[in-house]
Amino acid sequence: MKEKKILMLARRDPREAMRVTAGLAVRGHHLTFYFLVPPEQDASGRIVNLEMLEVMEIEAKTLLPGLDGIAILHTQEDLSQAISKADHVVSI
Repeated sequence: MKEKKILMLARRDPREAMRVTAGLAVRGHHLTFYFLVPPEQDASGRIVNLEMLEVMEIEAKTLLPGLDGIAILHTQEDLSQAISKADHVVSI
């Protein structure tokens, strides 16, 4: 089976989106995760449940400033290009 490029968009519930994304990674797909809303952070400023993505080696990106350790896309066009290159887009 050919590896699929799946783009995960965390639009409403980032914690649930991270759980779903980690589950899909077990299937052997290439996943990229995008924070489109601010995620919950612990007292030290670390994103809650981010380790699920890190353990599965899933790249996390965002359009939002101030998320430490997350690659920042510079424009909406960057996101549009990523969506057009993906085999599947999942919005949670």
